[in-house]
Amino acid sequence: MRLSSGEIVVKSSEKSELAELDMLYGEAMEFEGFDRLTPPADPAKILRGGSSSVFPDEPLFDRCNCDLLSVYISGMLVGYILLYRDFPGKRFVSVRTFYVAGAARGKGFGGRILEGLVKYFSAAEYGSLRARVSPRNWDALRFLAGRGFTHILSVQADGVIELERVL
Repeated sequence: MRLSSGEIVVKSSEKSELAELDMLYGEAMEFEGFDRLTPPADPAKILRGGSSSVFPDEPLFDRCNCDLLSVYISGMLVGYILLYRDFPGKRFVSVRTFYVAGAARGKGFGGRILEGLVKYFSAAEYGSLRARVSPRNWDALRFLAGRGFTHILSVQADGVIELERVL
């Protein structure tokens, strides 16, 4: 998978990026440290061919239905995204982790990246784009609501809200 728009490139992650992705994962863990119930996905677990579960209530998933994407801005790796695709159907794609490093945050890149994902999966005839976030992550909730994620699919007692944007 590859998306590009101006200085932004989002592409399937590769093992050669693992050292940089590990650094971003460490930064993401620190940034989202206020909420240990919904940690960001660990890129190393996914790229090394294992399965990963971001949330404790869901089954493990593997490479047949998840995509780990690297986010580049002006040629620098600044973030990563973990997507979980409905499989074998095309009812939805769920954003499980969406992290952009502090130096690139607050400049509109996240919104442009999300819109690129919306266009890509809409063209691929998926029904909706979903995102699971912690109710404690106000920034993420505002960000998603401002980009059309207005359907609340579930609110779980352990602290996960699943939002949806119909494509």
